[in-house]
Amino acid sequence: MREQFSRPYFLLVTFGGLALRIALVLLRPGILGTDEVIYDPLGWGLAASGRYMLDGTPATWPPGYPAFLALIYSLFGHSIVAAGVTQSLLDVVAGVIVARFGARRFGSRAGKAVLALWMLLPMRALLPSLLISEATFIPLFVVALVISGLRGWTAAVLNGVLWAAILYTRPVAMAAVAVLALGRASSEKWRALAPVALAALLLLPYAFWNLQKHGTFTIYTGAGINFYMGHNTESKGGYGFPDGQLPWDTLTVPREMAVNRIALNAGVRDVLARPWHEAELLVRKAALFFMSNTPALLIYSPRPDDSQMSLRRQI
Repeated sequence: MREQFSRPYFLLVTFGGLALRIALVLLRPGILGTDEVIYDPLGWGLAASGRYMLDGTPATWPPGYPAFLALIYSLFGHSIVAAGVTQSLLDVVAGVIVARFGARRFGSRAGKAVLALWMLLPMRALLPSLLISEATFIPLFVVALVISGLRGWTAAVLNGVLWAAILYTRPVAMAAVAVLALGRASSEKWRALAPVALAALLLLPYAFWNLQKHGTFTIYTGAGINFYMGHNTESKGGYGFPDGQLPWDTLTVPREMAVNRIALNAGVRDVLARPWHEAELLVRKAALFFMSNTPALLIYSPRPDDSQMSLRRQI
């Protein structure tokens, strides 16, 4: 980093960002927020018993992040603080990598700006304190971006492992992984298929587990549910359902995968019916991102025992 930034600036911003993250970890409320109420018991269940269960049934959620939590809990006990501190360290390393890349491609001023924004922007600093998959997905994806620029068989193997880890953590990132694969293919041609094949091979155990437990090879992404929550006709730029209700609360479905498809269809219909609403949502979402107090309150609010949780217990 010394060739792009002065040592005092780098140390001040980087360690300031780390200190801010650890402070947020230590000050966070004891309650679990949205998604945390899913990931925490899954991680602890894996650490304590080796079973991947939710409410007594095999879980449909991607196992990558729960496996990460299980590793932390196995080493330090059932400690949210230990998980948050580990995630903070990973996030700071990812920020340094992004800033270094920015400085090399666009100059030292760009690198300094990126480093300051990554380390000190309130919402960026808040993320590692939460037990959500984005806390590990982002560092994984940053490293994958860097490795994707390297050539040779060693880099190909590392790419395959990283892409598999990304998809185990956030399967919805399949499109992003495809873009990385195309980027390698443009310069390495057929050898670029190696990391794709390796990633697919590493995903097979999860697909067969789904076949055994849920009767389908489908890897559940939650993309449909997430899309509907952010784009329904009553959305105001946040993340929720109209009037606290699910669009399928009167339907009986055998699996959460089916719920996901119903939600995706409902969300697409809403977008097509009101395209001008999407433009308004872009402005609202951007405003919410920079108003750190608002999303913080949303993230930390405890999840109610709503119809989605009731439905999940029935699956």
